[in-house]
Amino acid sequence: MSGIENAGDVLYDLAKNPSKLAQIDYMAQRSPKMAQSQLQSLSKSIADNKQAQVDAKGQNIAEPLDRLQPSRVAGSNGKMSVRDLRSQPWLRG
Repeated sequence: MSGIENAGDVLYDLAKNPSKLAQIDYMAQRSPKMAQSQLQSLSKSIADNKQAQVDAKGQNIAEPLDRLQPSRVAGSNGKMSVRDLRSQPWLRG
């Protein structure tokens, strides 16, 4: 961890994801160079994500629109059904 620029962020991420910590711990026991490589990769990923967030804030892109709500009005195909015809006042005798 001594050679990593954002060691605090890496430790925070490892504390949130115990499976990553267990994987790096296992690698440290078997192959310390591989574990160091994984820590460097994690550090770079965190730095890239932070930079992407900063870049996204500066672009002033509008939020996506809300989802459309289905209409409660029933549609029809234009043809009158028997129920429609019975309710027409001009057909009553």
